[in-house]
Amino acid sequence: MGNSRGTKGTKETIEEYKNLIENWNKGNFDAKIEGGESAAEMVIRLNHFIDELKKTDFKRALICSHGRTLRCLMCLLNDDHLREMENYHHFNTGLYIVELKNDVFKIVLEKDVSHLE
Repeated sequence: MGNSRGTKGTKETIEEYKNLIENWNKGNFDAKIEGGESAAEMVIRLNHFIDELKKTDFKRALICSHGRTLRCLMCLLNDDHLREMENYHHFNTGLYIVELKNDVFKIVLEKDVSHLE
């Protein structure tokens, strides 16, 4: 989370993060924490990743990500607007299975945690 990445959250950094998400929920996708990236910048990065993924010949790929990036990625793969990010809930270590056919992504499994049972 910006300059505080890798450190224990404090009241201040937690509040800063909550304010950031509130800004994004209001449509201010250029808002960012010092040293971090905005949602708009994340979209650029993820679109580049998606383009590279589409060009790569593979049968299976494992992609690990932080929750907020995952929410943004799900919006992009489903062709949803970023304001829908909060509708994509996730669990830590949750599994998503996404198929790519004819240049179109289809989410076939989401938030699966059966591996934790």
